[in-house]
Amino acid sequence: MLPARLRFRTVEVPGQLPLGASDLAFGSLHLDIKNDEDENARREEVVRGIIGKPFPLQRTVVAVYVPVRDDPPLLEADPLSRGLNSALRNLNAWLISLGVLYDDRVRPLSVGDLAPAIPVIPVGIANGKLRHGKSELFHLRKYPEDVRRYDLAEMDQVERMLQIVASEEGLSSFYELVQRAGSARRASRDREAVIDYATAGELFITTMLSVIGEGRVDPPKLKNLLEGPFHDRSVHLCRLLNVPSEPDDPESPLFYWWMHCYTQRNQIVHEGADSMAALSEVARIGLVQMVVDIREAMRRDPHLVALASMIQWGKRVDHTGGGGDSEPDPLPRL
Repeated sequence: MLPARLRFRTVEVPGQLPLGASDLAFGSLHLDIKNDEDENARREEVVRGIIGKPFPLQRTVVAVYVPVRDDPPLLEADPLSRGLNSALRNLNAWLISLGVLYDDRVRPLSVGDLAPAIPVIPVGIANGKLRHGKSELFHLRKYPEDVRRYDLAEMDQVERMLQIVASEEGLSSFYELVQRAGSARRASRDREAVIDYATAGELFITTMLSVIGEGRVDPPKLKNLLEGPFHDRSVHLCRLLNVPSEPDDPESPLFYWWMHCYTQRNQIVHEGADSMAALSEVARIGLVQMVVDIREAMRRDPHLVALASMIQWGKRVDHTGGGGDSEPDPLPRL
């Protein structure tokens, strides 16, 4: 059994050099297997080159010791991956203790919060002492060459989409919330994801009512709707689009989103309810379905076709073959 689960050391490095910092903090400056003076001299010269640069910065390095078997059964997970999960649990326990002790809101780390590659140092015990090897990179993400690349046509679409997302009007905040919710889901922060999906839906409905209502609703009434209860905004938008308007009507574009996303958000915020991956996924699906149905309703109105083309998020594939597919329009050149 290793004598410590967590150790902290502060070292000086010339910049953001995680491997250099881990070597200086915990790495051995001599070989553990054989005493090769030439190799020792070479490694010491490398270390002097690292620490001899001007303006060194202090970095605190945490080492989490995790026992890993060399011969796991074939059905077990990779031992290094299991060791990483165990190390994260130990580190998160320490972070929570730190947050409680100093009354600081420290959010526990997940694998998604870590760098794409982290240093791993092999450790052995000899004569009752820890012997550290040299740190090596352990890749948590795909190698760069395995990452999907985009062709010129796709990048051209991304560039045009960026002009919409970066604008200060319209749906830019909606797209930002959708992206943030997706990031929260990938990091298993499901409560946060549901809140963002529901808020994105509210923002989408309010924005659509504001734009479509100009010229179709008396300005004083439109102002009251935009400042009044959200239920009234959502119902009035559906009426403007000539679709079923009540959220409890299964034929309404609001139905699935209202039931699985908006209501779930209210339970989380007002009642302290929890969520999980399956529930955040149905919240996402509810938002997709609502956005797609409203976009389809706008496409049926010749005066709203151009506005519908700006709704670039939300795809629906009808696997029944009933013709219910929905894809965003190709972006117009701006």
